[in-house]
Amino acid sequence: MAKVKDLDSLKEVFQSGEYVKFPLNNVILEWPHLYEPDCKFDSVGKFHVNCIISKSQAEDMKYIGFNVKKNVEGQDYVEAKRKPALGRPKVTMEGEDFDPRSIGNGTVATVKCSARYMTVTGKKHLPIYMEEVIVEDLVTYDGGTTDVDPF
Repeated sequence: MAKVKDLDSLKEVFQSGEYVKFPLNNVILEWPHLYEPDCKFDSVGKFHVNCIISKSQAEDMKYIGFNVKKNVEGQDYVEAKRKPALGRPKVTMEGEDFDPRSIGNGTVATVKCSARYMTVTGKKHLPIYMEEVIVEDLVTYDGGTTDVDPF
């Protein structure tokens, strides 16, 4: 018999105000900042990665209260982040520590996360905090170089 999701119960758990641990399984990573914090918008910065999710995951996560966005290709994603004061997120591949600098867009991974429902300046939020990234299918980052032979 197929397992039936009880989204109302899940919503209640996630909106309890307590930290809830969960995995984002088999997501596609986009714009990973896992080695150094991204300081584009503030001097402290943050570790973060966009996790591209399936349409059904996106609908479930929206219902629960997560902020699901669309990238330029129209794919649904959620952002997993981590404060620099907590140190880098753990990154592993095949059970071993892995250097996150080589992780490129399109890498498939499981991201172990936690979330805590909160109200900030009158707005309700359900941010996703990453604890570990487990690389399953690596797409190597090449440093953004392009080889051309124009002549």
